[in-house]
Amino acid sequence: MARATLFRRLLSLAAGLVVGAAGVVGGSTAATAADPQVPFPGEFFPVCDGTNVLLLGLPNVSWTVEAGEQRFWPDGDEPGSIPPGGLEAVFVPVEAGEIVVTGYAQDARVAALDRKRQLQWRYPWDGTDLPCQEFPAPSLVPGSCEGPATLTIPAMLEEVGPTLLRSIPEEVGVAGMTAAAEGFFSYRLNGEPVEFGSTHELTPGVHVVTLHGGVGGVDFRLHSWVFEVPEVECDEPGDEPGDEPGDEPGDEPGAGGELPITGSTTTLIAGGAVLLLAVGAGVYLVARRRRVTFTA
Repeated sequence: MARATLFRRLLSLAAGLVVGAAGVVGGSTAATAADPQVPFPGEFFPVCDGTNVLLLGLPNVSWTVEAGEQRFWPDGDEPGSIPPGGLEAVFVPVEAGEIVVTGYAQDARVAALDRKRQLQWRYPWDGTDLPCQEFPAPSLVPGSCEGPATLTIPAMLEEVGPTLLRSIPEEVGVAGMTAAAEGFFSYRLNGEPVEFGSTHELTPGVHVVTLHGGVGGVDFRLHSWVFEVPEVECDEPGDEPGDEPGDEPGDEPGAGGELPITGSTTTLIAGGAVLLLAVGAGVYLVARRRRVTFTA
């Protein structure tokens, strides 16, 4: 998929959501409410490592986004609301499991959601058609004793944004904002925006780079890369591999003009010598007393 095609898809997602918001709030809601399977008034956008859940801001409607036993939006126990006409993108990773979006109607004017006062939509991630292997990936240079690990952000997308924006007709708008003013691609390192082509030193640990794209003020997460930087073990300055005590001249007792080792070691040596002398004297005396004289 060319980058221009990807950008146009992001644009169509956002534009379609705005049209859908008008339909849900407007006169078409009665037909939708009569259908027990109410279409999701938003969008599920599967990407390389998860799904972007796009929520519409509807009057008197609040939302929750959950998967497994975890809530991804909003924080806290209460449902969250979005300003009418606004958009909210919530990313749910693949490993979280099936996504459950719940809409809560707080006013009878929103007929599509007021049928049951609460509706749920479920979405299991089953792959994406995005060219995940073609997205420019960051490059890691492992750390060494000479320096820390470094990570370089790709520069390939640096000029893509303006080119794509110029290729989109000015009359295509999202919530009153032209695409020429609102489209973007960006990388983030550990959640913080980074510049294209920039290089960053990494400390030991796990680091995550994410690629984002968006239009109309809506941020879509497209791909992610995880880098694990190990601790580098280095010798102390001046040490050579294999160095052990006693390898250098002067390590032996008394070598290199140093004083001999004294103290307890000297005492043991002296004691051993005295013991040997005593044993020798005793053997000599016993031998003299037991001397045998032979007569021819």
